[in-house]
Amino acid sequence: MFDGRDVRLEIGFGGREHLAHQALQNPDVGIIGCEPFTDGVVMLLGKVGESGVRNLRIFSGVVRTIFDILPPASIDRGVLNYSDSGHQT
Repeated sequence: MFDGRDVRLEIGFGGREHLAHQALQNPDVGIIGCEPFTDGVVMLLGKVGESGVRNLRIFSGVVRTIFDILPPASIDRGVLNYSDSGHQT
């Protein structure tokens, strides 16, 4: 997905500020943002569209489901923001 670059996973990017900043400041790193709430995803898409970021992928859903898709040991670093322990699926 990121041509052999390090991959970071940001869980719960909320209003987008941290994730968009990290993508802009680290163009040599692939970043996956995971957010279950549509409002956060929509806000990030607007920010990414304006900035031209190319090293970012978005997973719209609950983070535990992404681990069924990703290959083992494919994430080099993780960031947890805006945890919502009350969110159930």
